[in-house]
Amino acid sequence: MKVSDVMERHVDFVESDVKVLDVARIIFGRRINGLPVCDSKKKVIGFISESDILVKMHPTIREFAEDPLSSANFEGMEGKAKGVLELKAKEIMSKSPILVHEDDPLMKADSTMRIKDVGRLPVIDKNRKLVGIIAMGD
Repeated sequence: MKVSDVMERHVDFVESDVKVLDVARIIFGRRINGLPVCDSKKKVIGFISESDILVKMHPTIREFAEDPLSSANFEGMEGKAKGVLELKAKEIMSKSPILVHEDDPLMKADSTMRIKDVGRLPVIDKNRKLVGIIAMGD
């Protein structure tokens, strides 16, 4: 079996200049864990996940180590979250997305998701154009 036999052909994706707020609406509204980021020709240039968004909203380990009291300030975190939501997708996306080709064996996609600990992979054609998505449940 090939990836193209089971992939979802209707794929939500965003372009790199979309605000993170709009990305978050799609991810959290549709209860998916991430979206491919594409250029205007639908070539995959990145991936933005739920985790990418949430991590930016919390203090880093360094921030916590330098000032544990301020970094635990939840009102401050809310202000940081608002700033994150104003960023562009390209500012927080993974620039080296894990991809799978539509003609790859299904077991390759499954193995890749398990090894990389990801729940979904963008599916591309020979021109790196987004043609689908495959999730662990597929």
